Formats: sequence, C-alpha cells, structure tokens
Amino acid sequence: MATQENSHAPVLVFRGVTLSFDPGRPVLTGVDWAVGPGERWVVLGANGSGKTSLLRLAGGWLFPSAGTVDVLGHRLGRVDVRALRLRLGYASGALAQMLRPGVSGLEIVMAAKHAALETWWHTYDDADRARARALLERMGCGHLADRPINTASDGERQRVQLARTLMVDPDLLLLDEPTAGLDLGGREALVARLAELAADPHAPATVHVTHHTEENPPGFTHALLLRAGRVLAAGPLDDTVTAAALSACFDTTVTLERRNGRFIALATPESVPRVMSYPPAPRQDIVEDIHGHAVADPYRWLEDPDDPATRAWSKAQDELVRPYLDRQPARAGFATRLRELSVGLVSQPAVRSERFFVMRRIPDQEHAVLVVLSPADDPLTGGRVLIDPSALSDDDTITLDGWLPSPDGTLLAYLLSDAGDEESALSVMAVDTGEPVDGPIDRCRYSSLAWTPDGRGLYYVRRLPPSEVPAGEEAFHRRVLFHRLGADPQTDELVFGDGRDPTAYYAVQVSVDGRWLLVAEHLGTAPRNDAWIADLAAPDGHRRLVPIQEGIDAATYAHVGPDGRLYLHTDLDAPRYRLAVTDPERPQPEHWADLVPEDGDGVLTDWCLTDDAVVAVRANHGVSRVTTHDRETGAPSGQIALPGLGVAGVTARPEGGDEVWIGYQDFTTPAQVWHHQAGITTLWATAPGSPNLPPITTDQVTYRSADGTEVRMFVIHRDDIDAAGGPHPTVLYGYGGFQVSQVPAYSATVAAWVERGGVWAVACIRGGTEEGEAWHRDGMREHKQHCFDDFIAAGETLIASGWTAPDRLGIYGGSNGGLLVGATLTQRPDLMRAVVCSAPLLDMVRYERFGLGRTWNDEYGTAADPTEFGWLLSYSPYHRVAAGTRYPAVLFTVFDNDTRVDPLHARKLCAALQWATSRPPDPIPGDGAPILLRREENVGHGGRSVSRTISLAADVLGFFDGTIRTKGPNAP
Repeated sequence: MATQENSHAPVLVFRGVTLSFDPGRPVLTGVDWAVGPGERWVVLGANGSGKTSLLRLAGGWLFPSAGTVDVLGHRLGRVDVRALRLRLGYASGALAQMLRPGVSGLEIVMAAKHAALETWWHTYDDADRARARALLERMGCGHLADRPINTASDGERQRVQLARTLMVDPDLLLLDEPTAGLDLGGREALVARLAELAADPHAPATVHVTHHTEENPPGFTHALLLRAGRVLAAGPLDDTVTAAALSACFDTTVTLERRNGRFIALATPESVPRVMSYPPAPRQDIVEDIHGHAVADPYRWLEDPDDPATRAWSKAQDELVRPYLDRQPARAGFATRLRELSVGLVSQPAVRSERFFVMRRIPDQEHAVLVVLSPADDPLTGGRVLIDPSALSDDDTITLDGWLPSPDGTLLAYLLSDAGDEESALSVMAVDTGEPVDGPIDRCRYSSLAWTPDGRGLYYVRRLPPSEVPAGEEAFHRRVLFHRLGADPQTDELVFGDGRDPTAYYAVQVSVDGRWLLVAEHLGTAPRNDAWIADLAAPDGHRRLVPIQEGIDAATYAHVGPDGRLYLHTDLDAPRYRLAVTDPERPQPEHWADLVPEDGDGVLTDWCLTDDAVVAVRANHGVSRVTTHDRETGAPSGQIALPGLGVAGVTARPEGGDEVWIGYQDFTTPAQVWHHQAGITTLWATAPGSPNLPPITTDQVTYRSADGTEVRMFVIHRDDIDAAGGPHPTVLYGYGGFQVSQVPAYSATVAAWVERGGVWAVACIRGGTEEGEAWHRDGMREHKQHCFDDFIAAGETLIASGWTAPDRLGIYGGSNGGLLVGATLTQRPDLMRAVVCSAPLLDMVRYERFGLGRTWNDEYGTAADPTEFGWLLSYSPYHRVAAGTRYPAVLFTVFDNDTRVDPLHARKLCAALQWATSRPPDPIPGDGAPILLRREENVGHGGRSVSRTISLAADVLGFFDGTIRTKGPNAP
C-alpha cells in the first residue's frame, strides 16, 4: 500500500462543497464530509441526490463550483489529477461502458497501473501480469484473464472492475453502484467480495455508492445519506442508517431490519402519501403596541438572514422543497418545453447616424447581447457583439442593466451588475474596437444617462458613499453628476440632488442639439414628479435649472424634439395622458398647449416624432393601437395596423426622419419589430425561434368587482377548450400596483401551460394603468383593498363561468403581485387550491425597514402614521394567519440577493402558515396542501439567465400541475 505522510490524516475531505451544472439548481450544496484511513463508507440516496457527482469529485473527475476537496492530502485545483488518480481505485458503470468489447480481463486490470483503459500505450512486465491475474483470482474471476470482456456476464464484469481498482495498491477505493443491474446471484457474489475486502485490515479506505441498503456489505463502518444534494446525515453506520433517517432520505416511511450484518429496508404500506414534517420554527412572544393596536410578531427572528437559527431553518426548507418539486411528474417535461419556447428576442433599434444598436438573443443564449449593426446588416445574424453578459462571468450571473450610445454612435455608456444585486457600475467603451474608455464607476444603481453632443461628457446618477450617509440609508441619497470622460469620478461636478429627499430618483436627458438639459425627480415610486430644464448654451449652463413643474400631483415626462419644441407627456388634468407642447423658454404648465389630447378610451402609453408626424400608441383596456398625427397641429392623419391584439412601442431617429420602428408582441407571438416608412409597414425583425404552438385563443372578459366596478381579464386557452367543458386547471395571475399594466405579452411560461391543456388568466385589476392614472390611484394607499377585491372577483368569475373550480384554481404573483396573492390566500383561502407567491411583500407593518421599502410608502402608506398604519394592518398577510385554517398549497420563491424585496417576508409567512396548517382543529396533511419555500442563491429581484428563468418556471408549473391538474373529477 502507498503510505500516507500522516497515517491519521483523512484521506478525503469535503469542505462547503457546492457543484452546479445548471445555474440555479446545484447538484451538491454545502457538503462537509471527511473519510479517515481504513474507514469503509456507504453513500445512500435517491436518484438525483448527487451520489455519483460526489464520487466523481472524490476521484478528481469533477471540480467543485465552491468549497474545497482534498484527496490524499492534495487539493483539487492545485494538484495534477493524472498523478493523483494513480493512487485511487475507481469503478463505475460509466467506466464499464467505455471498455472495448474485445479487451481481455487481464488487460483491463493491468491497464489500471497507468490509469488507462487499454495497454497499447504503456509497457508492462511479468510482475504486472502476475499481479493482475492474482487480483482476478481474488475476485473470483480468474477465468476471465484471457477472455474478451464482452463474453462475461454483468456480474463478472463488475468483479473484473473491482480487481482493476486494486491494481495500483490504492490509498482510496471509490465504487459507484458496482451492483447496479446485476441479478440476485451476481449481486450477492459481488457483495461477498466487497465484504472480504472490507474485512481486510490492509485494504484501502473505501467509499461505496448505492441506492439500496441490502447492497451494503458487512464490515462497512460509516454511512453518508444524501438528499437533494445536501448531507442529511453522516457518521458511524449504526448511528446513521436508521429507519427515521432512511425515511427522510428517500421521502418514504420505511421499516429497517438487520440480518447477518446486512440491512433490509422496506416501505410501509401507509407511507404514501406521507404527512410532511415542517422544520421547527420557535414562536417568539413578541407583541408590540403600535398606535393602540397589539401587534404580534412571533417570527421576527427570521428577519436576520445571518443568524445561525435562520440559516439552519432556511437549509431545512431547501431540503424539504427540492425533493417535492423534483418528484412532480410534469416538471421535467415543462423544463424541456420551456427551453423550446424560449425562442429568443430582438429589440427596436436605437439609431445613431448609420449605426443601429439592438438587443437580441438566439434560443441557446443565456442572456440577450447588445450588438451594433450597419443599415445593411440582418438584425438577427449580422453586426458585431458589443456586450455579451455570459462572456463576462463563468456562471451567467452578470447582467446588463442599461446602456446608451453617444450621439454619433462611437461610444457606448453601459451599466453592469453581478449576482442579481442590481448595484450597477457605469463604464464606457469605444464602439469600433470594444476597448474600455472609462469606468467602472460604482454606486450607479438605476442611473439615467445623457451624453453631451460631442461625446466628451456624460450626465449620470450616483449614490453618495456609505460613509457619507446615515446608517441604514446606504441605498438612497442619489445625486445628478456631470462626468468628463477620463476625469477622476471623485471630481465630477454636482448638478442636482444635494439637500433633496433621500429617497429621490432622478432622470436626465440632453436634447439632440445639445442645448437643453432636462432633470426629473421622483420621490420613491410616487405617481408624480418635479421637472426642470437648463439652457446649456447660457453662461451658467446646468447650474441654473428652471422649473417645468414643481409640487404638482401629476407625472410629466419632458423631451425637447429636433424642432426645438418642448414636448410633455403628462397626466396633468388628463388621467389617460396627453401630449402637450411649449417653448422651452416658457416651460411651465400655463404655457402648455395640447398636441395629442387625452382620449376618452385609450391611454397614451408611448410616442415618437418623425419629420412631419407624431406617432402615438394608445392602449384600449391593455391592447395597443398606433395612430399618426400632424406634427404641428396634432390632427389625426392615419393608423398603423398591428399584426394582432397585443402590446406595442415605437421609436424613431433622434434627429428626425421618416422612419418608425414598432415593437410588437402578444400572448402567443414573440417579439417582433416592424418598420414603417412612407406609409408602408414591413417586418424588420422577429424573434429567431418559433414556438410552434397549437391554435390558442385569447378572450377579454369583463366582470364586476365587490363594489360594482367593471374590471377586465384576459383568458388564454387552446382553441379546443372552452368554459362549457370545464372545470379546467387554471392559473390566475395579477399584479395590481405601481402603475404596472397587464398587457398581452409573450411568455414561454403561459404558452407551456396553455398548450398542455391548462387555462391562464390575467386580471387587469386596479393599481395598474390599464384605464389610466385614476385606475392606479383607485388601487393604492387607502384603496389597496380594491386590488384584492378585484382579484378575488376574477377568481369567482372564472369559477362561476365554468372555466375552473376551487380545487382546480391556482393563483400566481410576484413582488407587489406577491402581496396580492398573499392577501388573497389569507382573506379567501377557500377560493383556490394552490398559490405561488414570488419575491413578495407580506409583513406590511415593517416593510419600510428593509430593502427599498421606504421608497414605496406613497403606494402603500407608512406605519408611522396612525391612519395609514390601520390600512396596512388591515390586509397585511403575515398578520392575518389563523391557526387551523385550511389554507391552500403555497410555494414561496425567493432570491437571496434580492435588494428590493427582502426574502424575510416569505420566510415569516411561510413559518406562520406551516404552523397554522399543523395546528388543531383541522390540520391538513402536508402533501395534500404543502407550504414550501424555494430559495435561490446568486440571483436577485430582476434580470437573470435563461437557464435560471426556465428552472424557476419549471418548478412553478410543476407545482401547479401537481396540485390543481391531478385533482378534481375532470383531471386529464
């Protein structure tokens, strides 16, 4: 045997090992494990638990994504694994498949001396041949020494492999399911040989991977149980291999017997379905008096993600949710189909002179890339890539948050962030060469960008350094700055923001002629803003900002056109928005004149200018239509037809011209870009892939909410499915806040669900701007309950019309939409069977203390005010949980790097619901309506790679399929 430098040192050590192939779904997570000299380990776990990957790491065939692996005193990544493998014995089914059929048993064993599969490339002597024959005899297969391996039985082949592992006198023996596929006789013969090996005091330390306890030979000393890539238990065999541990490992209640040193595990008849056991979550006796209300907060300890108790609870939730989601029968099929339906995208171009800047993604790319095209280039295949986020990291966690070309198109300012934290850094590159010109400049989250006409200066937005702001306010305190390329950012000139409200966000813009600077200030997400304009040609330039509007309860978006006029897209005195115009020298509202007045039906959502026209996009109940108007008078002059009932946006050259690019999509049509010129509209580009969907229909349904208000809802379904044939498995989606409208946009998730026979409904509830700003305000602050009432009424309408039934209805929402479904499930738990609540706000009493919560108090109200606190407490989902209630199945999805909505909200409500559904008088078996928390690392609230998006969507659809598709009398 090869001797260890320290005979007592472990031969194999894993420290915090994580292994990932598919981003967002690690194969192994946080594995800590050590194998000592002479120890015999069995590794047990279900299919997909990571056993083979664990062994391949131990053998130096894989390397960890995180953590360290030490093998025989050498760390992977710092040792020549080819030399290391000469000290290892390794046997696996994969290795057996690689053997040439005609190679003899003797050659297979002998070649192991050089870690080879054939003897052609190395020299062997008589001693090698003698040792190989002796090992074959020891394993009971000496008769195979001179026979081709393809004449041997499966059991004999495995024994030849076992002999091969001993050829180099290894210090560590690694056996990957050596008995897999063998019949009873072959298995027992091999187990007997392994038992003899285990009893030999001179045999090497051994790790034996298997699915079945009965395949563990007598004489093994230790066991490791893996579940969903995590160590469930590890230690001495008798302490680790217990009925309870195996039940948890394989998610099936088992009985365990031991006979003649062998273990026999059998599932009990009542083991499926099994009551889900939730991780312990102690309830604290915290009750605060807030404005005269006694407010309990039993899970406040879960607010601290770094507390060891929170970490342990979160890890236990990981171990609970992953096996549940993985065993949903439809999950794998959804994952495959979602990949096919993620057909890529192409954006409208940003045109600078003869350069076209476009975002595009082909189906096999993880992120959209930014490309620059010439006019003759094909938008999908031509041009040159400027930024490919996937090329900037090994794990696809860098995202492109924003970009702006200089006026002549020779420079590009862009914003990048990492791991979903959205903490953008600003850089500048030369477009022709791709070489860096300036940056990175940090603390530029949500920065607006504006170039000077000469491309030498840049207006941008940056937060103050943490050292200059009060503790807890590091996410706020933005300033508008002017940066001269090449200068030290610390010397950048302050333009605006000093002494203003710390929650303010700023937008900046410079007119195409370079004369005018526009600055807008939004306090958090309030539906109003102040705006100023500065004449950069004046002696004091940007140091003298003249108000456009201040202190007015309206939102106004200003733009100086190529004709020098100031255009104002505003909801001032026009809840459905209008386009006004004035002289920049007289920018105040009293000088505004309507160019495109407010429309009684449509909401003005977008617009652009050509040399002689205003091109306007209005949304009628969420569906876009594009019209043209005389640029001087605003008189209607025509309409540009769209390919269907979808959503559109428009853009033109900044300097004018006669071209317009129209972006379009609907529920079944991926991104398209249409080109309109001289009255002719042609398809300029379309998403590179095709979804190949069956015939699908989108209905727009009108229903009434609790207060009689008319609300609209899209219902998407296959042509061969109707309400009369229901109830059908139905997912109801909503958002209801922050002026976010629900429009007919393409979604692979919706397409995958609908083509499989499900129904997908999208409720256009109050809180959005489907019907204008008044619609938004009727769903905010003291009116927030209207959002929940509208959503509940949507579910009731789907049930009453026959589309679905309570046991076949699921609801889904994220962020503010997570609050929506959280409120719905706590107010009307009888309405639906399943809930997916993603990145949600749920503790509305304390929401302002975390993430960006402070910037949302104009939308929700503040707990500091007694009246507004009453609004918040009345619907706060966390505070409405009642023990013994029959809540629906709930899947919370959260993201560890979410810097907008802290995952603490989901942790607290998850713990509360798990407690409530386990309490008398009517507890629900966990597998009937489980409460689960899916946590994802290295990703945040917003952008992510396609693989991560698909993984999340497959889990969501698999969860819905398992809870609402297989239930009910008409389940397909």
